[in-house]
Amino acid sequence: MRIQVQSISPEGVRLEYEKTGDWFSETLGDADERDFTVDGIKVRFTLARLGRTITVEGHVEARIGLTCCRCLKPLTKDVQTDFRYAYLPVERMPREADTEVTEEDVGIGYYEDVIDLGEVVAEQIVLEIPMKPLCREECRGLCPYCGIDLNVADCGHKEKTISSPLALLRGYPIKKQKR
Repeated sequence: MRIQVQSISPEGVRLEYEKTGDWFSETLGDADERDFTVDGIKVRFTLARLGRTITVEGHVEARIGLTCCRCLKPLTKDVQTDFRYAYLPVERMPREADTEVTEEDVGIGYYEDVIDLGEVVAEQIVLEIPMKPLCREECRGLCPYCGIDLNVADCGHKEKTISSPLALLRGYPIKKQKR
């Protein structure tokens, strides 16, 4: 998904891609460290040139394979998102190492002769992954005592409630020392 900047006309360019999970793994490069899979990636872009600024508007759809954080069953989640970026020539990039990034700077990238949209697509997919994926909102998870899936059966264990973290020390014998 590398685009030559000179091929973008002022009227704009529309592009569509379909990519696989292998492409995603190659783009991210850390397949062994991930606890999710991605497949069925569909991307639409509209690129336009305004002077030397390149604007990119896009739409990404993908299917993400995850594990429920409560019951540990596999699940798939279809995600889609729209995004917008502006690319500036690399000579307009701030030179100071400690430059503060403002809210306006978040959607800005820099280019030389080529813009690689693959990194943007991978970033958008990763941003759509939930922090705590659930197979369904009312998932009861696993019993902390015996490990049975509480969505399938009830083991009878009841959750112990402790009114205070120090409540366990109530019955502990304390020896008083003489001063």
